[in-house]
Amino acid sequence: MLALAALSLLGCHSTKLAPADLDGLAHWYWSEYDGVDSPDGDDAAVISATLNLDAALGGQAADAPLTGTLTDLSDDEQALVALDPARDVSLSAGMFIANTLPCTLDQIERISIALDQDAQYPGTYDTYDRSYTSDSDAYLARETPYLTWESHIDATVLGASYHEDVDGGARYVTDDGSVEGGLGDMFITRVWLPTPATFFNADGSVDEDGGKSFDQDYQLEIYYPLSSTEIAHYYALWRQMDYGAGLNTDASSVQNTMLDALLKWDDANAKLCEDGF
Repeated sequence: MLALAALSLLGCHSTKLAPADLDGLAHWYWSEYDGVDSPDGDDAAVISATLNLDAALGGQAADAPLTGTLTDLSDDEQALVALDPARDVSLSAGMFIANTLPCTLDQIERISIALDQDAQYPGTYDTYDRSYTSDSDAYLARETPYLTWESHIDATVLGASYHEDVDGGARYVTDDGSVEGGLGDMFITRVWLPTPATFFNADGSVDEDGGKSFDQDYQLEIYYPLSSTEIAHYYALWRQMDYGAGLNTDASSVQNTMLDALLKWDDANAKLCEDGF
């Protein structure tokens, strides 16, 4: 009942299926993050796609953030990241937000790749430990467009405490001017849950039969500049989570909760930028 009360206190957001162009672009960016069709990572293709994204978002000039749901990832799309074991990806629910942030691209990059995520978002995590798994100096020097990391997180959501190990990374996309009308350099992150999370009882023991689970999580964030002081943010998420008592990511109330959390995350990042991060 407490969980249901918490859900009812949150603002309402659209959980309607995204327009076909927005939905298709979410899948395209997921698949092309590593340059699947362009093994060397075709930045120009990403810059071109972002012109389509910006048009689909109406130039991201909307008075309010956009939210909605996405079609399922495919088995081939799931296979682009390492999972142990592979899961039924159709059980994960897709969601998105599109928003405008008062940040520079440099600010949001530094915020996103920082190791001390728990310090940036006090009260969000019980514990948080992130380490780079690729050469961060080479990434920051733009010798490689990719940075990878792994995170080990303890968190409590709606009274449910759990541990998750997360793989992730970032890609910096350079606009070299070869695409007419290009909007500038871009920043993209992709993270996922390689193994299901572990839930705990109040005494710290593993909760093996409490009906709670967090089996799948696939997240993709696209940032591009709108001006020297604003960036657009398109956030795609596919998640399979069950809080017990019939509250799971198939329920529109739970999707609404998660969309609200994503928008609050944007608010937190906006505050970091405004404070001069």
